[in-house]
Amino acid sequence: MPPAWRNQVRSEARAEVRVAPAAPPPPPPAKDKSCAVRMSLHDFERLGILAVKTGVTRQALLKDALAQFLAAKAQDFGCACLGACERNCGDRA
Repeated sequence: MPPAWRNQVRSEARAEVRVAPAAPPPPPPAKDKSCAVRMSLHDFERLGILAVKTGVTRQALLKDALAQFLAAKAQDFGCACLGACERNCGDRA
């Protein structure tokens, strides 16, 4: 075989080897949404003192309080989604 023919065969052999495409990366985790809460300086300081005493952040305390509030309201309305489900739970009001 002439040398040029060998190079052509080698390049064709390399072209036939196909690597399966890599799987796409998983989607990023859903990010928390933000919401601002205005409060008096007195309440802000009280929240800060409680945060220090319990060893958590102000934000963690507020998130926990909101979770408890929403759980109580879900019980009041008899629906965990508060009307966003397919059962039309919001029609009870």
